[in-house]
Amino acid sequence: MGGRDGHWGQVGNQLVGVLFAWGFALLGTIVILKITDLITGFRVSEEDEVQGLDVTQHGEEAYYLES
Repeated sequence: MGGRDGHWGQVGNQLVGVLFAWGFALLGTIVILKITDLITGFRVSEEDEVQGLDVTQHGEEAYYLES
């Protein structure tokens, strides 16, 4: 049942349900991201970025290039 059958109230109910689900998912994602940021952090230091994440995070180099 829906708008095609003349039950526009049901379409409104479904729209409210969709918006609620989006809001719930967004809020849950923000909470999880904040908790993760507090525990581990999202960004590495600028020094680690300059040196390269393979070296600083994993202790290995993808390519050995002599300059």
